[in-house]
Amino acid sequence: MGMFGNAFIGWHLLLVVGVLAVIVIVIVVVVALIMRAARRIDPERLRLQQEAEEQRARAERAERDSDGLV
Repeated sequence: MGMFGNAFIGWHLLLVVGVLAVIVIVIVVVVALIMRAARRIDPERLRLQQEAEEQRARAERAERDSDGLV
């Protein structure tokens, strides 16, 4: 009985450590992928923001010009 108990505790401990190791590996991989994706997306997002600001400025200028003409 005692030997089975120790074996069960050892196996259970090994299982818990293995599960924790898998969780840590998954977290590290997910964070690495997110960082790589963020690095890839940032310049694109910056360009889109600049284009949106330019369009807004053009729309405001066009609105002011049309107000001046009327």
